[in-house]
Amino acid sequence: LAKFHALTRILLDRGEIPLDIFGKHIWARNPEMTIKMVTDNAERLVNVMKTWGDDWQEATERFQKALPDFGKRFVEELEAKPEEFSVLCHGDCWTNNMLFKGDDLENPTSVKFLDLQISAVSTPARDLHYFLTTSVRLEVRKKYKNQLLQEYVNTLNSYTSRLQYEGSVPDIDYIKEDLRKKGIFPLELCVSIIQLVTGDTQDLADLEDVIKAAAEAEKSGKQVDTKSWDLSKVMNPNTVSIIKDVVTDAVESGTI
Repeated sequence: LAKFHALTRILLDRGEIPLDIFGKHIWARNPEMTIKMVTDNAERLVNVMKTWGDDWQEATERFQKALPDFGKRFVEELEAKPEEFSVLCHGDCWTNNMLFKGDDLENPTSVKFLDLQISAVSTPARDLHYFLTTSVRLEVRKKYKNQLLQEYVNTLNSYTSRLQYEGSVPDIDYIKEDLRKKGIFPLELCVSIIQLVTGDTQDLADLEDVIKAAAEAEKSGKQVDTKSWDLSKVMNPNTVSIIKDVVTDAVESGTI
């Protein structure tokens, strides 16, 4: 991931990544629909959290208070600000979109990214949050997150240097602050992708069909119905454990 980000940073500087295609994330191109879907699913998650007992009352209340601006904050953070270090983010960076090579599955010799149709320019936090939340086991992330981030930074600096990039490259403190500022991302993952990755989704409506129906409803002036995309119904114990960890981090960091 760091190699990919290093290369795309240089290509962005050269103007070789067309911003008319990759300049804005797909979710930011139709913000009203995105805000509606994200907010509706966040409300459903809050309702689930209300069943978790007294220990989760404060976190639930804080998430509840954050709901009115939750979708809007998510859409706004998708786009990198001019002063931020930006790269081309994969956008859907989890292990199902990676092709591993090697005789031993536990020790692959190389990896290739697949499924780049929602790639867009953003800060590294977008892909880092996505990968760490969806694809790194909870116990590994809790124990080794700092080491993983340091490896990312080391590789990013190594490859930008090898490719003779002359701009400023983030250090570990910058990346950690980027992750903190973009803390809305893992929370949004908890109301969307995490439930798809870890949940029991066989009876769930196809996302592409839901998006098409929502777009058609919006064009005709009808209310967008997201009930067929109720991800709270597919959660299992592993899903809940991951969400609890992310929500705890969000409370501690002040994201909610």
